[in-house]
Amino acid sequence: MTAPKAIRQRLPVDVSNIKGFPAGGCIQRVKDHIYVVKRSYTYDEKSGKYKEARVTLGQVVDEVFYTKEEYAKKFQRGRTERKEPLFNPFGAEVMSAEMIEKLSAEQINILAKQFNSGLAGVVPIYYHLALKSGLTDDLTAAFGSADTAKKLFSIAVYLIISAGGSAAYYRHFAAEHYLPWPQPLTKQELLLFYRDIGRNTDALNAFIKLRADRLKTKDGQQQAAQRPRKGYCSSSRLELWEHKAGLEQSFGSIWQDFEPWMAQSTAELAAEGRLFVSFIAHCLLQQLRQELSGQQKFSPQDIHSGCSAVRYHRRPASGEVFYLQPTAQQLELAAAAGCAGIYSAAPEY
Repeated sequence: MTAPKAIRQRLPVDVSNIKGFPAGGCIQRVKDHIYVVKRSYTYDEKSGKYKEARVTLGQVVDEVFYTKEEYAKKFQRGRTERKEPLFNPFGAEVMSAEMIEKLSAEQINILAKQFNSGLAGVVPIYYHLALKSGLTDDLTAAFGSADTAKKLFSIAVYLIISAGGSAAYYRHFAAEHYLPWPQPLTKQELLLFYRDIGRNTDALNAFIKLRADRLKTKDGQQQAAQRPRKGYCSSSRLELWEHKAGLEQSFGSIWQDFEPWMAQSTAELAAEGRLFVSFIAHCLLQQLRQELSGQQKFSPQDIHSGCSAVRYHRRPASGEVFYLQPTAQQLELAAAAGCAGIYSAAPEY
């Protein structure tokens, strides 16, 4: 006959029967948990007494000792054994051979169903540079929406990575890349977004002013590299910047994505919106070049090609997102771009 639970909790524990019991450990019961602690004593001269300090080493379950880390990985609340293994998503052990070998067939099957992966590429680097340069803050302040700022950034990075790719392909790009604005946009949705941006003259002028104020040097002179010449006006297309021709050369004709059936007014507004997003892309590229200017080892092309294969994993059940073991070279490239450790921590967006 099994003793009642209350009596079982008071029965002594024979540590000789516990597998893996650590030397110097002592049993400490807390309700129905059996903890293993290590006690140490120091003499307090003021009180003339010894003070005890305790360090919890782990727990005992079914006469087996587990360290705190082992216990957390194997059991969930109530000492129920986990079907899905728990591990630190940013640790080096995540996808190690040793870790895989420890998983049961059931756990591997669960992980296979719950892990989604895709490309991160250089997106985290550009996002970090956008934060660092204040570009994200300026977009959010000008348009009054963090979501709009993220959408503008995501499309601008697409223009950089795809070298001015067509609007029709953006939805495929967004589906496979980890972006601050994750929703794919069809060609028509993207053109309508460009149109809405192009007609928002107040926000565009506000952004230009914010960038001009931010780029002022100590002597009050604006940096010529990104200085707006005339800005926007409500009744005409863009009177853009000195580098307008360079933008069109880098990102293709601003008209290449617009169908003939679109109303002329809509097409003009959409063209303005796309040119504005191209300017955002230009700002990001300029920031990257500035970060790389202090060394001669890497170019922007090196950053793009070297980091293009960086992947991420997402666990739909918990929402955790982490980068999948970037190489030493990719970490070096990120550091050269002013983004040291960017692939070793949780994504910022």
